Amino acid sequence: MSKKVTIAQIAEALGVSSISVSRALSGSPGVSDELRGRIKEKAAELGYKRGRKKTKNVLLLIKRKFEADSSNFSLLVQSLEHYIRAYGMDFSMEFVAREKQEENELPKNLRKGHSIDGIILLGQFVDEYIALLQKHVPKMVILNGTSDQVEADFVYFNFNRSGYQATRYLLDRGHTQIGLIGVEGRFNTCQRLNGYRKALAQAEIALNPNHVIDALEGLEEGVGEMIAANNLPSAFVCNSDRTAMRLIKYLHDRGISVPEQVSVVGSGNMEVASWVIPPLTTFDLNLDHACQVAAKRLLARIEQPELPEVVIFVNPDLVERKSVQHVLS
Repeated sequence: MSKKVTIAQIAEALGVSSISVSRALSGSPGVSDELRGRIKEKAAELGYKRGRKKTKNVLLLIKRKFEADSSNFSLLVQSLEHYIRAYGMDFSMEFVAREKQEENELPKNLRKGHSIDGIILLGQFVDEYIALLQKHVPKMVILNGTSDQVEADFVYFNFNRSGYQATRYLLDRGHTQIGLIGVEGRFNTCQRLNGYRKALAQAEIALNPNHVIDALEGLEEGVGEMIAANNLPSAFVCNSDRTAMRLIKYLHDRGISVPEQVSVVGSGNMEVASWVIPPLTTFDLNLDHACQVAAKRLLARIEQPELPEVVIFVNPDLVERKSVQHVLS
């Protein structure tokens, strides 16, 4: 029985690389038509037969337990699964709490020795843990997480742009005293701050540090101090729809109406953003498209690992509702 002809043998016979042979036989780009023809001719001459294509296995790692609901996190997980399968790959998902990352505990699939071709990380993971994962599975895409140390493909929501556009939108409607709620040191909020700062600078308005507050712990205290000092901005840019709705409730409880007295812009376009009173002006982050981009990028990384790493930003879209009002001049 004759031995199976390999890609390496075809490459050696023609004096070309195995990568070129693989690309030519799989129909991938990066090979000239002339070379592709010679490779296919030599493969037929040697009796090469392509093996059955192996299904690629993708592991999605998340930082908190998943329950299907109407939250943006749930939509991200469900969209990632959809596109991973749509691109012909198998899907499995695991929850890895931060303490497990700090203890360097590998995901169950890797501990059990399952074949994993690529990993998608959803959110911010510990750098050292990412490095550990890449020793086992180097092909990785990180969605909505950042690292200056890790070499991987990144897909981000363009929070710099949404911070700029939200502030610009308010400026165009006559607001000159604009607050920002949501600066906690994370990548997305820092980027939103950069966009906010740029829009104010272009309008030649000095940034008031007393109008920039933390969203998790400082909202009530910070806004309360502004009210007490009679220094409340006429508008706020918020880091999320949840923060925006929390702000609206806080203002309402103190007899301050939105948008008549204070305008509010959120981020995320959660389902409930259209239900609150007033319906929230916000930014749709294009979550579904970001998931498609991440899945497609991982497939490209698996099939062409020699490609350089990339950073992809997905732009948001403004959704105008009723929580912003023009300031009368």
